[in-house]
Amino acid sequence: MESIARLGVETFVEIAPKPVLLGMGRGCLADARGAWLPSQRPETEDWQQLLNRLGALYRQSIPINWVGFDRDYARHRIGLPTYPFQRRSYWIEAPEW
Repeated sequence: MESIARLGVETFVEIAPKPVLLGMGRGCLADARGAWLPSQRPETEDWQQLLNRLGALYRQSIPINWVGFDRDYARHRIGLPTYPFQRRSYWIEAPEW
C-alpha cells in the first residue's frame, strides 16, 4: 500500500462483494487523501452501486469510457414537444429487469 501511495495513486476501488479491504487499506495509509470506493455493497443493488461508483470516479476526474459503458444498450430518439405548455404526458416506460 505504501508503494502504491508513493506512485501518487489517490483513488482506490475494492472489487469484491463486500467492502472489507478498504478499511484495512485506510489503516495502512492513515494520511492518504482521495477516494476509497467499494464496488459492491450487500444492501445496495449491484447496478445502482456500479452507477454510484462510476459517478464518484467521474467526480474524481477519472476518465470514464461512457461510450463503451453504454454500448450494449439500444437507444432511439423520441420526439418531444417544442411548446412548453403542451398538455401531454411524455413519461418513458422503464424496462423490466
